[in-house]
Amino acid sequence: LHWLADIRTDLRYALRALRDAGLLDRAWTYQCWIGVYMLTDHFDVGKTSWETARETFDRVLRGR
Repeated sequence: LHWLADIRTDLRYALRALRDAGLLDRAWTYQCWIGVYMLTDHFDVGKTSWETARETFDRVLRGR
């Protein structure tokens, strides 16, 4: 029955997120910064592949 407690916790977080009007806007802002970070990482460090960095950045360019 421990899974029941997990479901209750997940439901509580989901309901809190629904009440947070700015959640989706903040998530979109974070996604934009992730796209910039991944491109920067590719060019500066080389840890992120070009395909991954470009795919993430293109997703941001297409918009919501």
